[in-house]
Amino acid sequence: MSGRDTPASTAAEILRQLWRTLAPPLGTEAGAIVALLATAVAGMAAGLVVVVVLGLLLPYLRPPDGLVRATVLVAGPPLRYALLLVAVGKTWLAPEQGLVPALILLLVLAFVVPLVGFLVAQAIARRDRSA
Repeated sequence: MSGRDTPASTAAEILRQLWRTLAPPLGTEAGAIVALLATAVAGMAAGLVVVVVLGLLLPYLRPPDGLVRATVLVAGPPLRYALLLVAVGKTWLAPEQGLVPALILLLVLAFVVPLVGFLVAQAIARRDRSA
């Protein structure tokens, strides 16, 4: 920490960096909510679309610190994985869906959506470095 850095400026910088990483958790939550309301396929599609859109937008948005803190709480692991498990259970038990769509939903929302979010973040970081 240099002489100019204050705890408040350091905390704001940490929140700014954390904000950029919220696309995958929010994509997972959005996909799980859509899967609860519709089907597993719709949930997977929604999760992938949300992670790409948020991955492209979040680095350029500068929300107030309070909004970042609230979003981190909403996107945190307890709620994210609880929603995901409920969506997988609902898909598994739904007569028109079953085990295979439930497992694919779990795979896509728990592993593919975060991977896509990572790839989008890497692409933005490379573009920013070369600019």
